[in-house]
Amino acid sequence: MPPGSALVFRDHAVPDVVRLPAGPRVTLGEGARRLRDVLTTAVTRRALAAERVTTDLSGGVDSSSVTCLAVARKPVLAVTYTDARMAGDDDLLFARRIAAEVGGITHRVIDARDAQVKHFDGLEDPDALPTTDLPSMSLGVLPMLAARLAPAAAYGSGAHLTGRGGDNVLVARHAALAG
Repeated sequence: MPPGSALVFRDHAVPDVVRLPAGPRVTLGEGARRLRDVLTTAVTRRALAAERVTTDLSGGVDSSSVTCLAVARKPVLAVTYTDARMAGDDDLLFARRIAAEVGGITHRVIDARDAQVKHFDGLEDPDALPTTDLPSMSLGVLPMLAARLAPAAAYGSGAHLTGRGGDNVLVARHAALAG
């Protein structure tokens, strides 16, 4: 599904991908204000609804924003996943910097090398795989996902917030509506 679209089911017909109508054009400043307001509201509601909150903190803008908004409401356990390829990227540096400089964040870095997980682990026995609605390519990262979410589960998280999908929301087509 491309961003800005909806999947529409009608009776027993083949589903249609329908482009959603573009909203009214607004200035960049107004678009930024609206985004700030709805993102703050969404994260605040989720953070306040759970006793314990965890977040992904990749070091990118999306997860960093979500983490900082959540920790403004309560302490947060933030989890950063890395591996041999990602360890030298700026994202891990930024995640560590945010965790160190923003009060209320307990930071856990999960390194795939230490967790001994890699892409496509555990696919040797199809009967052992969980039944899921995830796309089949997501099965290739299940061991990595399990390692990344293990600290959240051990913490007793009632809400695990991510910035996943943020890039889809802010694609050029939508950003062009503000300007």
